[in-house]
Amino acid sequence: METRAVDACRPGLPESRGLQADVRTLPNGLSVVLLEDHHAPVVAMQTWVRFGSADEGPVVAGIAHVFEHMLFKGTERFPNGEIASLIEGAGGTVNAWTSYDETVYHVTLSSRFWETGFDVLSDAVLHSLFDADELAREKEVVLEELWRGKDNPDREISERLFQLTFTEHPYRRPVIGFEETVSKLSREDMLRVFKTWYVPNNMIFVAVGDFDTPTLMQAVEARFGALPAPELPTRPRSQEPLQSEPRISAFTFQAEMARIEFAFPGVASSDPNVPALDLLGDLMGNGYNSVLYTALKRKREIAHDVFAYSYTPLDRGMFSLGASCLPEHAPEVIRALLQQVRDTSSLAISDAALAAAKTRIISGFVHARETYQGIAEQLGRCTLTYNDPNYGERYVAAISAITLDDLRRIAAEFLDLQRANIAVLMPEGVPLPDRETVLAWMDKPGQTQVQPSYHYPITTDTAAQLSVIELSGNRKLIVQTDRKAPLVSVRAMLDGGQRVEPVDKAGLVRLLTTVWDRGTETRSASDIEHDIDRLGATFGAIGDRDSLQMSARFLKETFADGMELFFDVLTHPTFPEHEVTREQADQLRELDALKENRFAYAFQQFLATMYGQHPYSHLSLGRRADLETVSRDDLMAFHQALLQSHQTVFSVVGDITVDEVLPLFRQQAEAPQLGNGHIAPLTTPALSMPSESIEQVFEMEGQQTHIVWGFPTVTLHDPNRYALRLLDTILGGMGGRLFTELRDQKSLAYTVTTIDT
Repeated sequence: METRAVDACRPGLPESRGLQADVRTLPNGLSVVLLEDHHAPVVAMQTWVRFGSADEGPVVAGIAHVFEHMLFKGTERFPNGEIASLIEGAGGTVNAWTSYDETVYHVTLSSRFWETGFDVLSDAVLHSLFDADELAREKEVVLEELWRGKDNPDREISERLFQLTFTEHPYRRPVIGFEETVSKLSREDMLRVFKTWYVPNNMIFVAVGDFDTPTLMQAVEARFGALPAPELPTRPRSQEPLQSEPRISAFTFQAEMARIEFAFPGVASSDPNVPALDLLGDLMGNGYNSVLYTALKRKREIAHDVFAYSYTPLDRGMFSLGASCLPEHAPEVIRALLQQVRDTSSLAISDAALAAAKTRIISGFVHARETYQGIAEQLGRCTLTYNDPNYGERYVAAISAITLDDLRRIAAEFLDLQRANIAVLMPEGVPLPDRETVLAWMDKPGQTQVQPSYHYPITTDTAAQLSVIELSGNRKLIVQTDRKAPLVSVRAMLDGGQRVEPVDKAGLVRLLTTVWDRGTETRSASDIEHDIDRLGATFGAIGDRDSLQMSARFLKETFADGMELFFDVLTHPTFPEHEVTREQADQLRELDALKENRFAYAFQQFLATMYGQHPYSHLSLGRRADLETVSRDDLMAFHQALLQSHQTVFSVVGDITVDEVLPLFRQQAEAPQLGNGHIAPLTTPALSMPSESIEQVFEMEGQQTHIVWGFPTVTLHDPNRYALRLLDTILGGMGGRLFTELRDQKSLAYTVTTIDT
């Protein structure tokens, strides 16, 4: 289950991208949004209920989220446990999320079983029983989730910021509610809300995928059509008064890093300024060339992470920005953020930077079309928000038309320091900045003004449209055509990741993936970021236990240019010294903050116990003593050894054919930097597993206990790995035995999972 407390609408695709849904309204008010698409044998179905935490009332705060937990817990036709079993037995997934404005229930499964998915989903939203004993157990699970959040510094500062920004509106309450309200919820409360709000004229049904529209529409009418449409009550949403002076909250928390977050009163989703605020948020906080990243991280190196975004729910939202940093840098970061807010009214960016930001936002619509689940969410959200699932075209047109003067006007209007809400989280034992000091910084910028610079033999499977090409130098290319979106994704996978990491350089692989795209022999980091934005692309790198991977996604029309950039970054990185130093410091801070994530910390202790001196014995972050010694030369040597002496597999999937791909790869992938074997391959130390049971206990303050229990199993090449994968599925998941026993039946845990590695 998922709680979405900050869930800004990013609406559907523009018409030019071919997304035009069939929209109907039944006589009883049920909205039906259908998009038939036969590119994949999959159907995604969602029921959106226009009832979120802002509609509850303070006495039953959290009840919308409890519905999310309870709705799949049984009907007369489908007893508790059977819903998850039916969907997972059909190879599908079933889940839900809650936000301030809606609760959404969704099923994705093979189109062969769409009737099962529809039957289960519709029966749950119309006929759930809310058994009293089951409710009591599930409330314990919700309370576990709530207590778990109390150990999370990011959640804590987010809740404080919402309470500062919203003094009257119910957005000030956390979606999950409070311990005192959740614990008192009764079956009668659930039934009252169910009968009041879970009615056709307060619902949206969305389906996307491989179905026949008349057949599915007939099923919808048969299930929902005869239901009455009762009058909906007034929603208990108090209007938020206008803010006239800054509000500041500083507090300590069990954390390693400080967090500083600003919020300014924003707009509702119906406001015409939404696109401009979205674009301003992107320019300020998205990516290497963004305003905040440039000012606080690249130039000053005082922040660990930065962000900026516009949150636009149904009612008035907020514009937020902030940073995390070492505690000793917090005063400087606060002053720097204040200065950046002042500077936005005279924002100075190039035409190229503005165009790149627009491309990022617009291409995001195309990228979201990769899954039917993603399309369904866009359609549902835009129907809920704008009563128009095909709203995207208007939004894209608005983004395209925004000028720099528009952004300056918007910034001057909304980023007013007299209406700022500032939350500061400091680690325990660290002095807090007082209100008067922060107010003085608002009036007197001091010496922290920053003026950032912006520059901104072929084997073919015909049925699967898949081809495998053997390239020279221990390399292979796999191409699969998939026409459902005008996108092309590419990935290079190099054999050997953490497994071949030097034993005294733990964390090297993670650091390499972070700085891989920070410069080549012919491009700076800013050049690379600019090219990515210009191409409407996304880039990423990851190092796991057994591989090092670089991936990218391009619009079809920019694929050829994109591949030149991809191979340049893949084969010619320079790992600039200043970038390595900065990211190494960030990674060390993440290591120091590992205890903030209790599960990750517990899993790190388990790995060390299980694997001893083997490279598998640590998380990708590494170990502090080792990471401190990793140099640029170490990164260069490791990268060259993998590139030249280890197998590389390239995969290309998307709106493209093998004939279009192969010339580009023959030109780029035959480069001498790939697979020449001139460097000896990296080696892996012998693995020695424990010969008897070992138990380790680590005590920490907090609300949660995390238990990790593991067993030595098999290698990747052992045929028994498939049986283990099946066992993982049987034990894990919402329909799995562990979840059913420990959470559903006994309410002993919130999170129960299995991991087959």
